[in-house]
Amino acid sequence: MAGTTKAVTLNAKGKVLENGDIQIAVSQKLKMTDFKMKPPKAVLGTIHVGDEITVNFDVVLIKTNKSNSI
Repeated sequence: MAGTTKAVTLNAKGKVLENGDIQIAVSQKLKMTDFKMKPPKAVLGTIHVGDEITVNFDVVLIKTNKSNSI
């Protein structure tokens, strides 16, 4: 994040969908200051955002036929 690299351990939840595809979901709390970022402020500094954020992503691995893959 913001040009800073840091190893992070992620906990993922996965499931096989009815069509055979695999869905992987991750939700991880991080602190912006751990990545040398300052939490943003708004309205001339009267509104402050907390340091902790939650990063979410959801990936679906699609089962393909090798003869059709690129």
